[in-house]
Amino acid sequence: MKLRHSNPHIQYAIQLFAGFLVVGAILLALYSKTEFSILVNQYSSSFTDPIFNGITQLGLGGLLAVLAVVLLFIRYYYAILCTGILAVSGIVTFIFKRVLFSDAMRPLYYLGDLQLRFPAGMEEHFKRSFPSGHTMTIFAAAFILFWVYRNSRVATINFTIAVLVGFSRIYLFQHFLVDVYVGAILGVAESVLVVLIFEKVFKLHKVPALSGSLLSKKRIPQLAFKKNRLANKNQSPQSA
Repeated sequence: MKLRHSNPHIQYAIQLFAGFLVVGAILLALYSKTEFSILVNQYSSSFTDPIFNGITQLGLGGLLAVLAVVLLFIRYYYAILCTGILAVSGIVTFIFKRVLFSDAMRPLYYLGDLQLRFPAGMEEHFKRSFPSGHTMTIFAAAFILFWVYRNSRVATINFTIAVLVGFSRIYLFQHFLVDVYVGAILGVAESVLVVLIFEKVFKLHKVPALSGSLLSKKRIPQLAFKKNRLANKNQSPQSA
């Protein structure tokens, strides 16, 4: 996609993500991966533990599957788009976590013996840290919802939630900043790739059969029935 887009909402979303990339790059340059995790830990508390334990659940892999089902009620094409992104996300996650970086260790491997405050409810995982799958999922979901509504407010809400989920992975000692940073990039990149393939190559968004939804199928017969009844009522006095 071009950086300069005619749609102001898309341009705004690009600027949001570009800002995230710049800030993330600066933090990666200033802190080592363990230093940033320790810095975040200094601000953890019993009050924020349940908040981030809840927020992090939004990054579970099943989110895209649930979203695909929900999108069936909006437009079939969007559900197919989400399914395509889910498939690509699964492949990318497998390649990175199981093949390329299977030996990348999580924060607890390096910081488990230090005198730190470990959040309540934290899961003890040590392997396959890079990249953050939760972050990849939530950024992909944020992209899909933005693509459906093309609205700056939706972009802001989605982006904020996605960043919070990514931060929660650092807060809970599940990932380093670099894992979250790359996970966000992959989540958006794979989503953009699927959109380009579906819309530029196969042009699925123009297929008439995919423009409907489960709701539209149910409403059309009811609407037609009401129109027929109304037409019969209007014609009955004349026929008499």
